[in-house]
Amino acid sequence: MTLGEQDVMNRKSQLPLPSEHDRKYRLLTTITVELLVIGINFAALNIYLHFWIIAYFLCFASVIAFGNLILLKKKYSIILCGHVLNSLCLLVMTVGNLCLGGISSSYFGWFYLSPILAAATIGLEGLIFYSLLSASIVMIFVYQYISPVYQVPAEYLLYIENINHIFIFLLTITILYNLLKENRLYETVLREQNFLLKADKQKFHYLSNHDSLTNLPNRSYFNTHLQKILDLAVSTQNTVTLFFMDLDGFKKINDKYGHDVGDILLLQVGKRLKNCFRANDIIARLGGDEFTAVITYKPNESISDTIIKRIEQEFSEPFHIKNLDLNCTISIGTAIFPDEATNAENLLKLADNNMYKNKKIKAKHNKHSQ
Repeated sequence: MTLGEQDVMNRKSQLPLPSEHDRKYRLLTTITVELLVIGINFAALNIYLHFWIIAYFLCFASVIAFGNLILLKKKYSIILCGHVLNSLCLLVMTVGNLCLGGISSSYFGWFYLSPILAAATIGLEGLIFYSLLSASIVMIFVYQYISPVYQVPAEYLLYIENINHIFIFLLTITILYNLLKENRLYETVLREQNFLLKADKQKFHYLSNHDSLTNLPNRSYFNTHLQKILDLAVSTQNTVTLFFMDLDGFKKINDKYGHDVGDILLLQVGKRLKNCFRANDIIARLGGDEFTAVITYKPNESISDTIIKRIEQEFSEPFHIKNLDLNCTISIGTAIFPDEATNAENLLKLADNNMYKNKKIKAKHNKHSQ
């Protein structure tokens, strides 16, 4: 695996995956705190009204809810803590309505909140279970007369009804608000993750088609696109010249000065070749010190000769690497489509053979000149 691929994998592993568990945890924490505040306020109100059973039960329920919150923080038991909170709320609603006469009191409106609370903290299963349970309790209150334990004083009746309606309304709004806020956060994280995954896909595609050292197209990319270029040349009646290039004496330089110098040399070779070809020409590194290029032009143009002269001129200059002046020439072989070969395989073979012929001629010339 290349360094670029490792970098992509590291970025993907660091992505915070959206978790339904985390969403419910935050919702459960927020709603529990809200219910504790409401429970304490109602406990104080019932103490003031001397509704001792309700007051004691609210205090007891608040202690249980606080303990449930601690359990949630320590154990992260979303399902268990969600059921404890919903069961506790339903139990408080039932006891309160039993003490105050059931359906005739404004406390009855709290039963409508139970399915919403269950849906937010547990999910679909909670919605179904607690909706059925709440509906069953409501039906009992509707069809069974409940004699109230306490009577709300007439002067406080409107005040208490308003408090009940306000608290029910506020709690409904805050539950829905927190639920929608968590959904929006979830969607935002998903969008960011999808964007990064798309970017990673593009990165992988680039890495799979380009040489990691020179950033030139690799053998896979070149082989895939060569036939497409030839097919296009046939339809447009253009000429294609394939260049096959190999560095002279690269192995000696690599062995003598090390792979670091060799890698820098290959990188500079790639840059020099880019300067020799046109912007729309394809230059690729096949591997090692082998490079190839494809140019397309009109039959009456002499582009390939011009490019060969540029390459020879560029590689006549030494490479400056780590305070070293290294001379490294390049041998070139060409093949022309459709004049010399009519398919990609034969074109490559011919250019490769011509390159080795030129390399041998150059080696003999250098030997005689020494």
